[in-house]
Amino acid sequence: MHLPVATKALLAPNFSVYNSSKYVTVLSSFLNQHSFHSKSNSSTLCLNCCTLNCQGNCQNKTVMRIAKRYKSLSSKNDASNALPLKSWGSFCDFSKRNMLTSDETSSDLKRFLNEVGTDPREARFWLKHFRTVEQQKPFAIFQIDPELFNHPEELKTLTSSLSFLHRNNMRPVIVCGSYVHSEKDISQEEFKELKSKTALDMTVFTSLLEAHGVKARPLFVGSGLIQCNENKKKKYAGQINKINIDLVQWCLHTKHIPVISALGETPTGQIVLLDLWSLTDELSKILEPLKVMKINLTGGLVNENSQVIPNVNLPADLDSCQQKPWFSQDVKHKTLNIYKLLCSMPTETSVVITSVNNILQELFSHRGSGTFFKITEPIHVYKSFDGIDLDRLKDLFNKSFQKDLKGCYFDDVKDKIDRIYLSEHYNAAAIILHDDTNIPYLCKIGVSAKAQGEGTGDMLWQSVTKDFKQLYWRSRIDNVINSWYFKKSEGSWTNGKWTIFWYGVSEPSTSTELINNALHKEQSFQISSENLTA
Repeated sequence: MHLPVATKALLAPNFSVYNSSKYVTVLSSFLNQHSFHSKSNSSTLCLNCCTLNCQGNCQNKTVMRIAKRYKSLSSKNDASNALPLKSWGSFCDFSKRNMLTSDETSSDLKRFLNEVGTDPREARFWLKHFRTVEQQKPFAIFQIDPELFNHPEELKTLTSSLSFLHRNNMRPVIVCGSYVHSEKDISQEEFKELKSKTALDMTVFTSLLEAHGVKARPLFVGSGLIQCNENKKKKYAGQINKINIDLVQWCLHTKHIPVISALGETPTGQIVLLDLWSLTDELSKILEPLKVMKINLTGGLVNENSQVIPNVNLPADLDSCQQKPWFSQDVKHKTLNIYKLLCSMPTETSVVITSVNNILQELFSHRGSGTFFKITEPIHVYKSFDGIDLDRLKDLFNKSFQKDLKGCYFDDVKDKIDRIYLSEHYNAAAIILHDDTNIPYLCKIGVSAKAQGEGTGDMLWQSVTKDFKQLYWRSRIDNVINSWYFKKSEGSWTNGKWTIFWYGVSEPSTSTELINNALHKEQSFQISSENLTA
């Protein structure tokens, strides 16, 4: 059976994540996923042909001894330290799947576009938007569900996504560890097992990141990063007292991805387990990232019909959610914890629960696929322009459509107003007009770049559709958010220049009338060769 030559760096008795090559990812991941049982006390690895127990056919006398300790580590009597290994052949297959290619960036981008499934212009919009995050702050804190470490392919996908973000100056901070049940004590053996598993998971994760061409640093317990007090009610558990954030900031400054374990140290040197969310919560309050993402295998919250709950707008949705059958005590506990965190964070921060396969889609499209939590602006409803700052409203539409409204627009439509929806801080607005077809016409809808993807647009849309059971509107064929319009509509028609959308209309003759009416609407923006929408 054959192994990659680079394995020799990993089989040394005292290899370290700091001085080993990127191939540490392969050995660590592989050892963690398979079981190895040797018939003898030791085996040898030929460093030329990379064959286990080579018979010398390759005429290379340099071999490396695989010590007896690897067999002992896999014994059932020491499960906490086990590095199970099934076969060296499967290790070779695993290594080929995880090695850095010569064109990793190109491969990453191709996978990124395939996963997001979006127009490249839409992806560029989000890349530009998220790159505005201050460089001394992380873009996002990622809390990794411990179950992910039992799924090597998902880990590979996750680290590929994170390396893509890192290469595009959107710095991630990683938090990993085990879930600590507050009502259940653990034994000393269980504590040792969790501690060892956390250290191995950190090493594997760090190495997988480095295999994708980025620099990463595991911040192990004992470095003075997290100072704790012992939890007197629960053995081997601790409560965070202080976080020495300098180590994390050093990683960000030197362009390393920090990988942090949910383990802390008491003043007496005792290592203790930390609640995974508590650590994520404390780090978020200090670092103030744009996003806090809880990554798992299953995705966002789901309702009683197993459909993903796309948005939870806080605190507005709390009362209505508590009446829903899917809002269990566990979900309520998670939601309230998220709400408490968001109350202490900058207004632009959001929390997302999503699966490992949907991270990029969640970030780089107008259609998230997880559950998005945000403290959103209240949406106010008006029957006229009275009480509205028209300069601010005009500025919102100009920036949203990237062109200028005609100076006479508000005068032209003021007598046709049915309803105006406007967020409190002028980040989202919609203007609905009375129409000759007796079906209201959505004349304008705009969401600021700051609010796009943060739930305000969906909250605005929910307010509109709650009041209007029928609606139609038009959009330029090259509008970057047409994919969002298609999702929200029930029917559409395109002529190469315009797309007409509608919902709540079932009669073909009515939809034909809507199409003809929409096509004859006057331009509301100043004529420009760069016009994208109207």
